[in-house]
Amino acid sequence: MSERIEIPEANLRNNAMFSEEPNEVLIQEVKNHVRQTSSPHTWRGHSHTKPEKGAFVVYIEEFDVPAPDTVERVAPCPCCNPNHAQYKNKGKIAWFPHESVIRLIGPQCFKAINASGHEDALVDLRRRKKRRDELATIIRHSAGLAGLVAAF
Repeated sequence: MSERIEIPEANLRNNAMFSEEPNEVLIQEVKNHVRQTSSPHTWRGHSHTKPEKGAFVVYIEEFDVPAPDTVERVAPCPCCNPNHAQYKNKGKIAWFPHESVIRLIGPQCFKAINASGHEDALVDLRRRKKRRDELATIIRHSAGLAGLVAAF
């Protein structure tokens, strides 16, 4: 087994400060922290506590933890392996609205706690990403679209 990872005391309790869905600013804060530290479990708002069986989750975004290609796992997951490296790629910013907490978790880790909730959250995440990508494309081409509309 990998070396034990120490979790900051502040993250070992539920940091119930997210009663509303995280916005783009918060998402970028999380991603920047992960990119700069390679330690999702130390982000100021992360609750390194295991969700209750059957908990409801919303996957807000995915992230990769920077590490050499030869390393497969770097971050601990509060759902399944709280003190040892569990994942590196496709981690999830997971919002638990009923608890008002965010947990940074492994890509498939929540599945053991609520399989159907995990699948529903993945479908919703894909839909969200598609919508964001489509909006970004529209915004990127908006100047040209105005000309096309005028021409028609």
